[in-house]
Amino acid sequence: WGSSLDRSTPGGSCSGPRTWRTCTALAALAWSLRLAVWKARFSRFIHGHSRKTLQGLPEVPDLDLNVLPPVLPQRRANVSVTKKVWRKIVYWAKVRDQMSNRLSYINGDFEPLKVAILGGGAFGTAMATHVARKGHRAIMLLRDKSVCKFMNRNHINPKYLREFKLPKDIYATTSAEDALEECDVLIHAVPVQSSRKVLEAIKDLVPKDVPVVAVSKGIELGNKKLMCDLIPEALGREPQQGGVVVVSGPSFAQEIMDRRPTSVVAASKSPEAAEKVSRLLTSKYFRVSMTDDVLGVEVAGALKNVLAIAAGICEGLNLGTNAMSALVTQGN
Repeated sequence: WGSSLDRSTPGGSCSGPRTWRTCTALAALAWSLRLAVWKARFSRFIHGHSRKTLQGLPEVPDLDLNVLPPVLPQRRANVSVTKKVWRKIVYWAKVRDQMSNRLSYINGDFEPLKVAILGGGAFGTAMATHVARKGHRAIMLLRDKSVCKFMNRNHINPKYLREFKLPKDIYATTSAEDALEECDVLIHAVPVQSSRKVLEAIKDLVPKDVPVVAVSKGIELGNKKLMCDLIPEALGREPQQGGVVVVSGPSFAQEIMDRRPTSVVAASKSPEAAEKVSRLLTSKYFRVSMTDDVLGVEVAGALKNVLAIAAGICEGLNLGTNAMSALVTQGN
């Protein structure tokens, strides 16, 4: 990361130091990225997941988390129990929102922010897309110059979630100075085991008072550090500086890209940082709850993968629902 965060330069012609072999290799790389995008889009279309009804719509009306009327509509006899329960949950959630004045920034009453996203994987791409859809500036800090150039030109991530078109407000760069200068929030979407090295390489460029949103789940091997401890240590911050906000919950990247209803929790010891992140991420289909139980959220996010693997083993061995339920309820 340290050597790859230099300012990118525009590509030139095959004259000068560049040989025809170099140009041929670059052309082959560009075509391979395009081919990967075409393959992903074709596969999505074949399997019936294109969801063309979502194209061009700012939100998904039927799945909005905050569009129910003040009074519950008349019940219908042919509505399933699941839909009835969901209807009531969303209704009372809206009542709570109106009482706490959360709808002001859901409906666009906010000042656009500059948000830096560290990492260009599936979830980093989904977070950048979600933030850009809300009207903020999203700057993705990546390592590969060719990927940055492809993303800025075609508005597609050629390596992850290739089947989705990215908002034009997303800009990809390999320059840490461009991404972090005067940013308001930093979203850290790098795998846990690589986080320390990456953060130490940019620690002098990250503003001291900027909240760092950790969306990576896990425990650092060797040091046994959680992200809430690793991030301040790697950035050389005091615990009270800026504030680390851990965002966790059932949130698959592809479903966020599809604007599916999603609910997560933002955990931080700093109420101000948690509130800022909640305002940044909350939308009509993306809800953010707040808590100060950072340790509980991080440990649960790390250990749920272990239970998920064990659940897969239960299903593979055909042990039944009883065994699966016992694992989920007593597996801790």
